[in-house]
Amino acid sequence: MIFVWILLGLALVVFLFVIRAVVTSVRRFSEPQNLLEKTDSLFGDRVPESFTEFSQWCIANGFVHESDFLFHGVINAPPLQCTAWWSEREKTWAMLYASKDLSNTDFVSLLTNNTGLTTSSSADAMLLPQTPNTYQQAFTRVTMQQQFGLHKQALELLLENTAASLPDQAFDLEQSIILSLQKQMQYIRSLPLWYLRGPYWFFIGKNLRSNKMITP
Repeated sequence: MIFVWILLGLALVVFLFVIRAVVTSVRRFSEPQNLLEKTDSLFGDRVPESFTEFSQWCIANGFVHESDFLFHGVINAPPLQCTAWWSEREKTWAMLYASKDLSNTDFVSLLTNNTGLTTSSSADAMLLPQTPNTYQQAFTRVTMQQQFGLHKQALELLLENTAASLPDQAFDLEQSIILSLQKQMQYIRSLPLWYLRGPYWFFIGKNLRSNKMITP
């Protein structure tokens, strides 16, 4: 019986910890203008292998380096080192987020009618709900080339099944990130009892939504 109570106690602690983490993240992301810091020296003299591989892939696929910045959005951790590359042909950003132990890549396309598409390599990208017309997908067991192919496939689905179209020119990435996070956090806070949904989003929701193509 004591063992059961210990398990219940541990479960409650984990439940409360996840709730606190989600609430803290939502509050922090609600002021995204404080999270982005442009930098001219992203890695200094210690360039990680992930960046070298990423930049080589970008060059080979027609992406051009545009900007580097730090993202101060991770709780109790150093900022993520982010580099952004733009493809004029694909009207898409390729982005690398690197930390000490891991790295993730995103492909981001912003269409007309405030429609957006992001294809990530991390299931954590699926943790928080997205606003309507914002499409997010994550594939955790594919190469970067396959990830890009899945992004283009989803982009074609949006162009065929919605009124959205590709923009005529590059969009301002920093402002787009800020506006997107502001809208997303406003939407999350509009959900009834949103602060209690964190454990479901963390343990179940993000895994159910990962490795699946979007449905326009």
